[in-house]
Amino acid sequence: MYLIKVLGLIVFFILAFSTIATAQKYQISGIITDSRTKEKLAGVPVTVKERLMTGTSTDDAGKYELSMPQGRYTLIVKYLGYDELSVPVDLDKNITLNIELEQNAVGLKEVTVSSGSSDANVSAPQVGVERITMQDVNKLPVLFGERDVIKALQLMPGVKAANEGGAGFFVRGGTTDQNLVTLDNVPVYNASHLMGFFSTFNPNAVKDAALYKGAMPAQYGERLSSVLDVHMRDGDLNRYHLEGGIELIASNLSIDGPIQKGKSSFLISGRRTYADAIARLSGNEDAQNTTLYFYDLNTRLNFNLSPKDRLTFSGYWGKDKLSMKEVVDTDWGNLMGTVKWTHQMNSQWSSSTALQYNQYDYNIKLDMGLQLRSTSKINDYSFKQEFLYQRNPNNLWRLGYSTTYHILEPGSYRFDEGKGEPLILQKRYSWENGLYISNSNKITDNLEVIYGLRLSTFSALGKGEFYTLNENNEAVDSVWYNSGKIVKTYINLEPRLSMVYRLNKVSSLKAAYGRTSQGMHLLTNSTMNTPMDRWASSTNNIKPQVADQ
Repeated sequence: MYLIKVLGLIVFFILAFSTIATAQKYQISGIITDSRTKEKLAGVPVTVKERLMTGTSTDDAGKYELSMPQGRYTLIVKYLGYDELSVPVDLDKNITLNIELEQNAVGLKEVTVSSGSSDANVSAPQVGVERITMQDVNKLPVLFGERDVIKALQLMPGVKAANEGGAGFFVRGGTTDQNLVTLDNVPVYNASHLMGFFSTFNPNAVKDAALYKGAMPAQYGERLSSVLDVHMRDGDLNRYHLEGGIELIASNLSIDGPIQKGKSSFLISGRRTYADAIARLSGNEDAQNTTLYFYDLNTRLNFNLSPKDRLTFSGYWGKDKLSMKEVVDTDWGNLMGTVKWTHQMNSQWSSSTALQYNQYDYNIKLDMGLQLRSTSKINDYSFKQEFLYQRNPNNLWRLGYSTTYHILEPGSYRFDEGKGEPLILQKRYSWENGLYISNSNKITDNLEVIYGLRLSTFSALGKGEFYTLNENNEAVDSVWYNSGKIVKTYINLEPRLSMVYRLNKVSSLKAAYGRTSQGMHLLTNSTMNTPMDRWASSTNNIKPQVADQ
């Protein structure tokens, strides 16, 4: 209650400051795109030469907005991998100015790892966020010839690799399962291939990624420590592209281009490893009897239905295979898809609606005289709705709702006849919801605040048997719940706050706070995650995790 009161006082003063009368200002807005592919560019810094403390950056849709008094200005647009652009503006009314950036050639000289403009860490109100594009990743050394978004982010402060050369990572003391990893806003339960040596994200299909390391915005929930939000490329609206590569242990092929020139596009990108095939050439008997590879396929369709409507389809399918003749045969993988409709209602209101499906499963077959077969699976069905209200270029409201229905099949264990009795663990059903509202408010040229509130609920559902435990965690009773009946609901109120006060061009004061909760838990036996680690949902006996940072 104390934290809520403090947040309420902060919000009161913010609203009070925002009502102070200001001089007549005009708005300049537009979309920044790649001049060749016409893809919208996110996170592009836009500054004003004549006003050192005024600036902004593009959102996920490539849109920027600035509000300034009448006058003549020069916009400076500087983005890694593109030529710097200076745009003169005579601002005497509200204007729309769309900008196209030209890609430049990057020579491989001294490598400096960066995640934004040189002053972004000073001026940005969101604390603890790192943004990275494929232009950044292309500059880094690679493992086995494969570029990797997650390994690039492991070089950022506050992020540590879970194991040497692996794709798992810890953020500010959190565990690997406390990171929410998403691909086009769809959660990924296992974000690695080949036991962590490669990440799930095909570099030829990725556009950019953002890592929120703490006090994450209110639209994010479901995990405690951090959010890694990865976006796929849209595909070129005007020209076809075919590219591929044969590397040390993997090959890849990508094709993208217009479906209807200037209005719709597609992207298809796939890759496969063949390290085991190369090893067999050595003639070694163990290598001859071993299979180890993965493959994945990314697809994306983008339709600009009208100047105000956009429809996108994203899909991913990946599978790993590991087997040793007459010993073990196992495979695991992710399957996901989403359809999203974005609609611009008017100059101030916009909305986005998304339907999502996500599946993760693994299958194991053990010989060695046991003939054991084990399977496990997670299925998620999600709906997300969000509204944006741009009151003015300095004030953005965001409100939305998300709901997910989880079906967990913890595991089934079957033996050949005469080898043992089958064991089939109960399926677990749960319903997760999030309702949020947030406001990004630039109160003065020096003071900017992002504050919000998220209401998270997690309900354990039937059908199934649920146990009552005593103080020694011993089962003393059990109750059977029918399908869809609520067993237990947990409610968590999660305030979020992030603010910056710019002292000058090179220094600022920042503060942030966020509460998060997590209803899905990973059971693992080591610090190195394996595909066979088991996910478990909160029940009447297992409470959601809660963290403050």
